[in-house]
Amino acid sequence: MDVDSKYDLSEVPKEVLQNIFYWAVREDHFQGTRSLRMRATLARHLSHVNRKWREAALEYSELWTGPVLDWLSHPHWLETVLARSFPQPIEVIIPLDAPLRRPHVVEQALKHLSRMRTLVLDLGPVGWQVVIQKRILQHSAPLLEFCRLTLHAEGQPDSRTALLGLNKALLKAPKLQDLELVNFPFFVPRACHNLTSLVVKHMRQQSAMGIVLALESLPQLEHLIVERQPCSRKDTVPLLSNKRQYKRPIHLAKLRSLSVSSDTSFCAGILSHLKIPDRCSTILYCFDVQATSTETENLFSFMRERTDCWASDPMAGQQILDLGATLFHFRAESEFESENRSVCLELTLLWDRDAAHSPVTFDQIFHKYVSQLVEFREDPMEAGLPAALSVTVQPNLNDEYMRRLFLSTGWAASMDYITTLQLHTVHTLNIFLSFMHPPKNMDDVLFSQIMDLHLADINLSCTRLLQKLTKYLKLRNALDWNISHLKFIRCVGRLFHGGYSKIKALVGVIFINGEQDSGDDTETEDGYSSDCTVTACDIDDDY
Repeated sequence: MDVDSKYDLSEVPKEVLQNIFYWAVREDHFQGTRSLRMRATLARHLSHVNRKWREAALEYSELWTGPVLDWLSHPHWLETVLARSFPQPIEVIIPLDAPLRRPHVVEQALKHLSRMRTLVLDLGPVGWQVVIQKRILQHSAPLLEFCRLTLHAEGQPDSRTALLGLNKALLKAPKLQDLELVNFPFFVPRACHNLTSLVVKHMRQQSAMGIVLALESLPQLEHLIVERQPCSRKDTVPLLSNKRQYKRPIHLAKLRSLSVSSDTSFCAGILSHLKIPDRCSTILYCFDVQATSTETENLFSFMRERTDCWASDPMAGQQILDLGATLFHFRAESEFESENRSVCLELTLLWDRDAAHSPVTFDQIFHKYVSQLVEFREDPMEAGLPAALSVTVQPNLNDEYMRRLFLSTGWAASMDYITTLQLHTVHTLNIFLSFMHPPKNMDDVLFSQIMDLHLADINLSCTRLLQKLTKYLKLRNALDWNISHLKFIRCVGRLFHGGYSKIKALVGVIFINGEQDSGDDTETEDGYSSDCTVTACDIDDDY
């Protein structure tokens, strides 16, 4: 076709028209909502250029499965579009405001359940009661692969109770792979043996045993996320329990990631009834922790069992420790080259220090952590624990208290295999510098294997802090335990020229916000080195 010559649009070949229609409705990830409206308008205009274009558009069913299928449109237009797109699979994503503007749009859409590949329903209590009572979600969905059901019931706890027991026969989707339930009564669709991802968020009504019993029918499950809101004493919604009790755990042989967030008893209940692969990433976020409870003890025992199974390269990955007056957070990440993926173990404990029914102190939790994960471990290197450690101590923990705790529990001495240490905030750095004093013999050197020291989120304007850091670096040099790399990450302030020169002479290489120091020590008019100014910079620092 000569682009400079006049050309009759009615003579455009059919193959060219199909390409035009394809580019008119193809996905554009950069334009967002505006792009959807533009593509929907463009598709309608292209179908009205002339008779030949209209006939071609009606034959090209893919044109009517994209943005033209707008669930805020008039019902008559929706039926027209659905008829034109037949028998192509469709994606049904109905926002919360659609039923408010078009009360029958959900019922109209679910009549085509057999054609749906994606179903996203975001409804209030009234909308869901209509769906369940009319049984319009109980038909077969042979093509459905992704489904997300959301119940909006803020301030209406009774609405959840009204839906309980009505969802036993929802959906029959043999090809379903991803299921998400948000604030929705928990259920597993019929004949969904190919389900690989299950996400349950903002759940209140289900017990741990109820979840576990449903998982027995999901042998292909690879990703599981369960978030149940902690049940307060004022919560009127009862927890569902199941009379069936399993003496043997449910084996999920293909599970790659597990995330559970709820109170301690619920998290421990899920773990006690599941048998998961050794290299399954596990994230536990536990509320209402009681230091002396069996559930808390079981959580730490579970973490130790998982780390004992690791056999990865200790030089790959990292450990993260975040400590606060009512917070304990431990995370271990490691790379497994044989599977070309990373695996993480994460445990977060939160408690109310002022709660009268379960007073918890930080040292109780920390002692359990040391006794289960540190003290009895003969060789962390053999277990594959990462040799990079990142520590953050929140300001609500006293410096002297933490110094004594680190030393008395033996935790600091047990970290002799750590090669990379990252300290966050001035508070954390002060604690570590305070107990690193000249040892009586070489065996008493703490963190003796450190080669890389990273300082993050620290104000470097304090001269006294730099003096302590210089003294510590001199001590390591005298003991022949030199620091090869010193990194300042997201730090602020200006390093005094004289102090900075001493620090630079004691380490191998200095990095500031990811860039190696140029080594220029020239002073400016105000007595500072221009290359020693540190500004905050958000970067991802890799070990």
